[in-house]
Amino acid sequence: MNSQKYSALIVEDELLIADNIQAILENEGISVCGIAMTYEKALYLIQTHQPDIVLLDIQLKTEKTGIDVAKWMLKNVQIPLLFLTSQENEPYVTNAFETAPIAYIIKPISASNLVSTLKLALFQQSQKEQSNFVKLKVGDELIPVELNTIIYLQSDHIYINVHTTNAKYLVRSSMENLLLQFGSSFIQSHRSYALNKLFIEKISSSYVTLTNGEELPVSRKFRNDLKNMAI
Repeated sequence: MNSQKYSALIVEDELLIADNIQAILENEGISVCGIAMTYEKALYLIQTHQPDIVLLDIQLKTEKTGIDVAKWMLKNVQIPLLFLTSQENEPYVTNAFETAPIAYIIKPISASNLVSTLKLALFQQSQKEQSNFVKLKVGDELIPVELNTIIYLQSDHIYINVHTTNAKYLVRSSMENLLLQFGSSFIQSHRSYALNKLFIEKISSSYVTLTNGEELPVSRKFRNDLKNMAI
């Protein structure tokens, strides 16, 4: 497996199992950024190391379980997780899938099963990340930009100013064409403005407040679309 660039976090309260998983991963070239045996340690390591994947035991023997870790991840980070469970924990699997894991593996864990599942998971994640990029034609260059970093679009005659979290790009295009390219994650608030729904903080009748504090105008034509959308 070409996995040198990948890192994993293991959340497992049985140390022998965790050590076995670590050995399997490292044999495949995947670095292990840590082993967590509690909810609190798992959250700390996730935030500190931002691993590429988390292997998570459903039933930690603590007050908060692996499902609690998964629920926190679903709300706060975009890191794929793979559940580890035993046969007797089958009743928990239904609840576990509400947190959108990529897969789950039944204990005892075999190296071949773990490796094949990880290969598929990491491949799917890389494909998903690639699909989250758009290419902007700036002058003679095609610049890849992550869609989730684009805050809003601002029309300027025959150009569109694409405002992102770390740069601004001037693209020769129409608002209509860029919105078709960017998809349903964007919505117009005004003839000259379109916003990434991820960055909308508050909507009023005359303006939209973004998470960065900027306020953009809302026109009568687009007011109802904004009010009716599900953010």
